[in-house]
Amino acid sequence: MKKLYTALSFLALFVANTLCASGAVRVTSENEYNRLANNGRPTVIEFSANWCGVCNGIAKPFEELSSEAEFKDITFARVDIDELPELSEKSDIKGVPTFHFFANGRLKKCDVGVKNMGAFKENFRRCLRETLLTAPKTSDNGVSNDTAEAFEDPEYVGVPERVNQSGGIGMIWQSIHNFFFRLIDFIQGFFNFAINGIKSLFGR
Repeated sequence: MKKLYTALSFLALFVANTLCASGAVRVTSENEYNRLANNGRPTVIEFSANWCGVCNGIAKPFEELSSEAEFKDITFARVDIDELPELSEKSDIKGVPTFHFFANGRLKKCDVGVKNMGAFKENFRRCLRETLLTAPKTSDNGVSNDTAEAFEDPEYVGVPERVNQSGGIGMIWQSIHNFFFRLIDFIQGFFNFAINGIKSLFGR
């Protein structure tokens, strides 16, 4: 009975962590990328690859930042360039990781590469605050200064600005998408947990 109680306690914690954690959205189509970019919500999208050592090295801190209360209003997403090569080509991705920062349906900033792996989390946290949590400064023509400077940079790599078209529908779709991905992860984890629990209870 004690083993069963312990197993149920761990299961309850597992359910809570799986369904309540924020986590980064895995982008699986160009349409989904466009919805995330255009929904008006502050969004950061990382272009990465499984073979990229730097991408693998920053995966955990990127996920941890997505779960911090300070950034609860920011959507974190990830694109695998090998899964979506056409999107990567259209986005003019020259290297990984590449980060696109969107606000109000507009591309505000594009960062390529990581200068300091050890300080990535703190540097990225500061970048999120300055780029997505600070009210944008606009030039005389109404364009965000961050965006204007980015396009003037000869080494800038990015995509054209997009107009906010999907609005609330995009946010609803995104929430549904996140829920189902977490549900799938939960089901897979639950079966693994149940199998291991049965083995331990019966001493196998």
